This record gives sequence, structure tokens and C-alpha cells, in this order.
Amino acid sequence: MVGFGRTPIFLVLLFGACVKSQAAPCGDLLCPQGSVCANETCVSASLATACSGRADGAACTLSELGPGTCQQHLCITGMCGDGKLNGIEACDGADLAGKTCVDFGSTDPMGLACTADCSFDKSGCKGFCGDGIRGTEEQCDGADFGGKTCTDFSPPGAVNKFYAGGAPMCTIDCIVNVSTCTGGWCGDGIKQPGEDCDGTDFGTQPVTCASLGHPGAATPPTCDVATCKFVAEPCSCGLNGICPAATPTCVNTGGTYSCK
Repeated sequence: MVGFGRTPIFLVLLFGACVKSQAAPCGDLLCPQGSVCANETCVSASLATACSGRADGAACTLSELGPGTCQQHLCITGMCGDGKLNGIEACDGADLAGKTCVDFGSTDPMGLACTADCSFDKSGCKGFCGDGIRGTEEQCDGADFGGKTCTDFSPPGAVNKFYAGGAPMCTIDCIVNVSTCTGGWCGDGIKQPGEDCDGTDFGTQPVTCASLGHPGAATPPTCDVATCKFVAEPCSCGLNGICPAATPTCVNTGGTYSCK
């Protein structure tokens, strides 16, 4: 005998099997309870109820919208072309139901339009990753980098740009991959072609103020970490830019250059 204090396991399983979602599939959507699918769009079930048992073209009435006509078994008020979104229309004129090209897989929201039969015209949507055209939200697309080269992209963790060599790649997700860029970058500590210096690397030839054509101390100028160009200011101090023998070194102290 089954006790009243417990529910048999097979009954629990049976009841559980009978419970299912009230959402109805509609193309790529799921229509919630109280709505139906029409032309791959979820609409209020009241539109179908108002035309239940009525032929297309018959008059119908919606309590919330007023009189209409049965079209494709739905009670439709208004008509395609009146600029108002009605019933099974995907759009109407400038009323795009809040949709943009992004809703159809584009990375660029601009370009969506409405046809004369009140369906979406997606031909103006251009920002699809993989179409070979760089969209406004894409770093690249195929060979389209927006006119940029390796010299316009920074290496991971760096803030300065590449200086020479190689070409970037574009991933299938339309993200720039700089692993094929060559020639180093300003800030890697290695003097590359096109750089005067990089960090403490001034190249194989000794660099002095005199070798740069500046009078002053014979000490190496500093290197601008942002541009990898010589900072020649320390080469200009002392009388006529030349420090005397007793204090031959030009020193920058808080922006003021003096001989030490």
C-alpha cells in the first residue's frame, strides 16, 4: 500500500514529463505565451482569435485597436504603406520596429531599410565580418585594414607603433593580428632602421653632441622613449653652448641646463 504522505516516484516523473515550455518557435525566435508566430514575427494571439473561423477579407474587430480585416487569418488594422507597423508587417516606411543591421548579423548598425511590401531590405547592410569590407565596428576584414599597416598598430603591452616591415593579419573574427609585423617597435630597447636610438641603444657608432653638430658637452644625448629620436637639448648649455673645461658636463635639472 502506498502511504498518503508520499507521492509515488512514477507519478512525479509522469507529471514532470507533462510540463513543457509555453514558448512557440518562430524562425530564430521563441514567441512567449499569449502570442503567435506570423511571417517569422511574434504577434498578439488576439489577432488570430479575432479571425477564428473567418475567411481572409472578412471584417474583424480588435478591442484595443478597433475594426480591421482578416489577412492570413490575422485581424489587421491599417495597411502596408501607412507608415505604421501593423500585425504581420516586419516594418512600414521609416518604422523599422527598432531593428538595425546589427540584428541581422552586421557589425554596422546603418543600412537597414523597408521595402514596399513591408519586409526588411538588408541589401544596405555592409558590416558583416567576412565580407571583405571593414565595418565601423571591425578592426579589419580580410585584406581591408582601413588603409593601416604595421606602423599603425601597437604590439601587445606597448604604447608605441611598429616602425618597419611585415604586414598585419586579420583573424576570422575581424581582429588585427600583429604577429607577422617585423622590424621591432619604438620602446623595445633595440635601435631599428628609422630610429635614432631606442632606450640606451644608440647604435654601433658613438653618439656625442659634437657628432650631431651641437656645441657643448661631449656626453651622449638622451633618447626620447616615445619617438626614439635624439633629445639634443643637453648639448646646448654654457657660454655659447660650450661648457668650460672645469665643468664639462651639461646637466638638465628641472628643465634648466647647466654645466657641472
